[in-house]
Amino acid sequence: MGVLALVFGILSFVCLGPIGGILAVVFGILGLAKAKQLEGRGRGMSIAGIVLAIVNFVVTIGVVILIIVLATATSHSMSIRSGDPASPSTYEVGITNCSVDALGSANFNGVIRNTTESRRSFMVSTEITDSFGTTMPSFPSLVIDIPPGGSRPWQAMTFTDPVGDITCRVIGVDNLLN
Repeated sequence: MGVLALVFGILSFVCLGPIGGILAVVFGILGLAKAKQLEGRGRGMSIAGIVLAIVNFVVTIGVVILIIVLATATSHSMSIRSGDPASPSTYEVGITNCSVDALGSANFNGVIRNTTESRRSFMVSTEITDSFGTTMPSFPSLVIDIPPGGSRPWQAMTFTDPVGDITCRVIGVDNLLN
């Protein structure tokens, strides 16, 4: 039992994680009980397996806490940096196309110009409405790394009924990692 405790204690670090730790503790406790009957033989390996399991649990809990803290900090940082509406003085938006083809593919294209003196990235949110008044879902267009005074194209696309016209509009421009 002591050998199994030691083996599972080692494997808890290599490939089995907390499952190996649990098995190491179980076999370690059983090994300690068996060692009493065998005049102490296997006691050291049982204790080593239990100690390795405890160390593995502490390390695993530490890693989980670290991941949660980093994920929360990153999420908070991203929401501050990418969810804020961009000041209208930092960009100009132009519309180049709003059309639907015979298969129902609605395309809404344009150009965004960076009017600042530093590189900027934007997220252009759009709304495409079909001839029945239904607003179609479309993902925001990410426009990355526009140089000062430079322009980049953006595009929104969705699918709708190919019959009739569509109406397109930009509903917002947000900062993206600026």
